[in-house]
Amino acid sequence: ALDFSGKYFFSTLSAKDVSLPENQSVSFENESISKIKIGAKIHLNGNEGLLSTYLGSGFEYEPTNKIKATISNQSVDTPELGGGRGLIEAGFNTSYKNVGIDLSVKYSDGKAGNSMSGLLKFSYKI
Repeated sequence: ALDFSGKYFFSTLSAKDVSLPENQSVSFENESISKIKIGAKIHLNGNEGLLSTYLGSGFEYEPTNKIKATISNQSVDTPELGGGRGLIEAGFNTSYKNVGIDLSVKYSDGKAGNSMSGLLKFSYKI
């Protein structure tokens, strides 16, 4: 089986003022951030039997956002958020009666560097 997916994320960071020692203040402006993620996952042995293995890949893109900040009314250089990155995933899931186990490993490569993560999920259906 071949599964396709797409996700759109949207969040807003509220403005914040922070006071520092020596009468300095840091102010952050409101910022809206969006992210688009598309991907595909193939189940290598279908969904038959007790064990199903899968491979997946995808792409995640976040438009470049630059959060604006000031310290004592002077502009501060802030990092730009955004860019695209590739995603690779491999794993397996199994179930028996009401119990399920899912184990996966994900690798991503992008503007901010490489990352690897794992997931181990247990489920019980009542």
